[in-house]
Amino acid sequence: MAIKPAISNMSFRKAFLILGLIVLVIAAVGYALQGRVALPNDALEYLIIAGLIVAFIPNLKDSVEFIQGMFSPHEQKTIALPPIDPDRYVQIRRAALQNLRSSWVEGVLKKSLHQGIWLQLGLTSQPHAISRRTLRTNKQETPIAADKSIETVFNEAGRKLLILGDPGSGKTMQLLQLAKALIATAKNDSAAPLPFVFNLSSWVQKQEPLADWLVEELHQQYQLSRQFAQQLITTKPLTLLLDGLDEVASEHRPACVSAINTFLTNHDTDLAVCSRLKEYDTLSNKLNLSRAICILPLTDDQIHHFLNHPGLELQAVRATLAKDPTLHKLAQTPLMLHIMAVAYAGLTPTELGHLNTTEARQRHIFGRYIDYVLYHRLVNPNTSNYPIEQAIHWVRQLAASMLTNKQTIFYIERLQPTWSSSIIKKWFTVVSSSLSALLYGLPIGLLVGLQIGTLWGALSGLMLGLCIGIIIGFRKEILLVEVIRWKRPNNFNWLLNILFFGSVWAFFFSHGGKPFMLLGALLGGLSFGLLEWLETTKVSHYEQPNLGIKLSRSNAVNMTLSFGLIGGLLIGLFALSLEGVVIGVIVGALG
Repeated sequence: MAIKPAISNMSFRKAFLILGLIVLVIAAVGYALQGRVALPNDALEYLIIAGLIVAFIPNLKDSVEFIQGMFSPHEQKTIALPPIDPDRYVQIRRAALQNLRSSWVEGVLKKSLHQGIWLQLGLTSQPHAISRRTLRTNKQETPIAADKSIETVFNEAGRKLLILGDPGSGKTMQLLQLAKALIATAKNDSAAPLPFVFNLSSWVQKQEPLADWLVEELHQQYQLSRQFAQQLITTKPLTLLLDGLDEVASEHRPACVSAINTFLTNHDTDLAVCSRLKEYDTLSNKLNLSRAICILPLTDDQIHHFLNHPGLELQAVRATLAKDPTLHKLAQTPLMLHIMAVAYAGLTPTELGHLNTTEARQRHIFGRYIDYVLYHRLVNPNTSNYPIEQAIHWVRQLAASMLTNKQTIFYIERLQPTWSSSIIKKWFTVVSSSLSALLYGLPIGLLVGLQIGTLWGALSGLMLGLCIGIIIGFRKEILLVEVIRWKRPNNFNWLLNILFFGSVWAFFFSHGGKPFMLLGALLGGLSFGLLEWLETTKVSHYEQPNLGIKLSRSNAVNMTLSFGLIGGLLIGLFALSLEGVVIGVIVGALG
């Protein structure tokens, strides 16, 4: 039997990497023996270059992807995952539950209820809305007892539930009420599934498998590392609460349903999904869940119970309701009823007027509501820097951009150049490219100029700055570095980066002599290689305005000072000169 070469048992890429490292080790030994053993001129330099080429060329694709990744979001890669550390899981579970409660229960649910008034909504089953392989003996819509909580309905459905309803009927509120109950259960029972709330509108951006999308959402919204998020989905009991299926574009909605069904086939995970009834009924493929329910319109008793609540001052609404069918129809949805409570508080029946169409009444309600928000909430509306009409115009533009970009919650940190007019986008590209060329070109020019002369340094800096400026300036997305933390690299990228970028710095420093070549290669390579040990993420919910921008600015200053000072001290001590300190600071800051 023929014996296969040993190299066939290892990857082609790793073999070349090891071979390159062997060559570099030989070069290092040569430097150690220099003076004792006669070596040809420049032999060691050629050995170093050969080692770098051998190690780097077979891995060119990975290094190019790394360079691209420096200016774009990281892609999720599937890897073999180690088991979750129990102590770490307990800590993250506790933090996640606190995050969920403060963000969704306190931050969204409570703030959405006018004066904290909760309406017990009527529910009915919708057997036709689900696709199950098991035979359904009862396909008739049946009402659900009014005293049943949404958590009880969820448990009776085998913890796989579809929540349907008309616009403004309270679907999201029911989902968050379920989240509130599940958070309390998980807090008291360490074995209970960990709940997470997501909005499906962002799935359409990549249309990837639901597991991959969940990993990215856990990473961005809940600040979990991608590896830990993968482990969580694969090995731990979770309850996924997915809102906004109807917010997925109609042409992509069937694919989203298929992605959810595929995920359920491969993962035994508790799941609840919300969607508008009309949009869901148009789908040919249905969700493979255990049960579907639909939220019913508010009854007259529920409406009057709400209007009679002390402190609302809605006597005019109560008096007008029976005589105004359009107002009565709008009051049957919880969202409009809560908006009425704000817009019509303290008005007389005459001020309410009589409007014959639903559209006219909606315009009247929203007009009053906008007046309340823009005038009553301001301490002194007359001191505003912008006319109210201009503010309303901008809000409309913002709403249109959010709709186009599939966003339901606005954060100023998420503003992108694509939201602006074409003229502003062009100016943004020109300005960002110019600033990038200036900020990168001058330090590189100074660095190379100190080593090999001002003319060559200026030209090199200008060329490199222009290249970086083009790369950054033509990006379509602004990426904030709000959180920086250590991670464990999944492959050899960190070593490849040390080799590649070390060779680049070695080329620049080689004109200053062998010691500078080696030190430049070491610091330059380590600076860029270290980037593979760091990961960045976003904050999911901001407690104060501009928090993401402030965090990103602080991280940029801290990283620049850290890399710059360490590099400056090392090279300064080695070179025993001010020039060495300057070069070190530049190398570290750029790394």
